[in-house]
Amino acid sequence: MSLAVAFGALLAGVVLWAFLARRLTAKPWERSGLPDDIEAGSTVGVPPAKLGLWALLAVITSLFGLFISAYWMRMEHAHGDWTPLAVPRLLWLNTALLILSSAGMQWASGAARRSQAQRVRVALITGGAFAWAFLAGQLLAWRQLSAAGLFASCSIPSASRSAA
Repeated sequence: MSLAVAFGALLAGVVLWAFLARRLTAKPWERSGLPDDIEAGSTVGVPPAKLGLWALLAVITSLFGLFISAYWMRMEHAHGDWTPLAVPRLLWLNTALLILSSAGMQWASGAARRSQAQRVRVALITGGAFAWAFLAGQLLAWRQLSAAGLFASCSIPSASRSAA
């Protein structure tokens, strides 16, 4: 029963998101098409690229929803075979580095729109440096997990597996 509720909530969220996105992005003052078509009141269809993008976003949203519900079901009905991992603290720093990298790239995008070449260069270097720091942090985190005996194929440390 709880899976049906979770799926229904996910479906309702996707429908609400699609409705709000369409309403929030509508610009009635910008009409495309011929002036005769606009005066006659005929509507011009959505461009195929935009429709494809919305379909892709709906699929990705559904996929993430399914991953979340699968994780929730696995944790809810683990039957004793699910052991939580000790998450390295380094991952919080990596999250901050990834956010800073994204902010640097957004800064570069804004500077490029304003044709500020020097700021674009500085922003790209900044965003790239944070991205490389994030990748180095991820490598370190993977090494910490493998040193603890945790690998991608299992969630039980190798020392605990051999004892079982």
